[in-house]
Amino acid sequence: MKRSLLFLMAILLGLGASGQRVRHDSVAWSPSALSFDHFRGRPSLSSDGSFACFSLSMTGLNDTVGSIVIPGFQTAATMHPYRSWMLPGSCNPGRLAYHDVQFNLVELMRRHLQHDLDLGAADPDFLLDDARQALYQQLFLLDSVSDYGRDTAVVNRWNDTVTAALAAMPAAEHRGTLRHDWLFEMGFGLGMRDYRGALSDGFHDGIDFDFMLNFLWNRQMLAFDFGVGSAPLRDSVATPDGNFYLDVPASDLRLLFHYGFRLVDRNRWALTPFVGGGLHVIDQSEEDDPFSVHAGTLSAGLLFQHRLSMVFSPVSGGVERSDFDFFVKLTVDHSTFNGIIGKPSGFAIYLDLGIALGYGHYSRR
Repeated sequence: MKRSLLFLMAILLGLGASGQRVRHDSVAWSPSALSFDHFRGRPSLSSDGSFACFSLSMTGLNDTVGSIVIPGFQTAATMHPYRSWMLPGSCNPGRLAYHDVQFNLVELMRRHLQHDLDLGAADPDFLLDDARQALYQQLFLLDSVSDYGRDTAVVNRWNDTVTAALAAMPAAEHRGTLRHDWLFEMGFGLGMRDYRGALSDGFHDGIDFDFMLNFLWNRQMLAFDFGVGSAPLRDSVATPDGNFYLDVPASDLRLLFHYGFRLVDRNRWALTPFVGGGLHVIDQSEEDDPFSVHAGTLSAGLLFQHRLSMVFSPVSGGVERSDFDFFVKLTVDHSTFNGIIGKPSGFAIYLDLGIALGYGHYSRR
């Protein structure tokens, strides 16, 4: 029997390798008890009455939300009938009860392993190895105290204890589909601005710095953009309060709010058109000399993101997501400056390149 137990452990550790397909002759654990028909293998030469071959395994199981593929894991507790056998003299209810307790122990450990994997508590391979070691200790203890299943009273007590433990920890076979709850993104970009229309008569093109905050619910995006850049004067620009200095660069400032829809959202890239508006300010103020003009502006654009990395971390009831992106953002604003004599209006085209960090959450239905 000791040699049979060692062989059981070898099969348990060998067939339970991460990512291995379950054979067609395997039987998944179920609440119904084992039957004599589950023992179809050929007895070994050193047979001790009966032998049951079990495995505890882990395979990859991905979830998909839209076009985002989220890696995950699924565990299995199985019996292998063609590697399990029972001699005619051992075909009795007591022997079946002993192997039932063994199978229940494998299933109980599977549930603990699945729970730990869903929480993302540690590296999956480490969790699998740890679960197998704990299972080996439990099976060894069962054999030690029950004389390898011969003591029926001990087997019955173990059965009651393990059955109660299974009832207290539901199998959670149906994990539920994931849904995207929210995503928060923060980005910094640097690029160029190009004035078109009457604005280009008074101001040169310049460098633009952009800071963005995006909040997404499903694919709906609400965004705040703050842009600042240099706007050297091309020609004299007059206001009722005086003229802009030709030799002092002005600042181009924007405070914008956008609504967007993430048209494409994949693991490697995303595309989001957006529209909105806000405040556009051209400022040439000095410490003791405030001087600026402002206008309401309408805005539209396109945000392209290339995902340099996307990391998923299982948590209780869902999955957390962390992104590191490279982005290209094209924004077109239209402003009319009533504070400038002649009320010049025109478009300003901004093209920014930058990096963004994202953090989001998926929950299970």
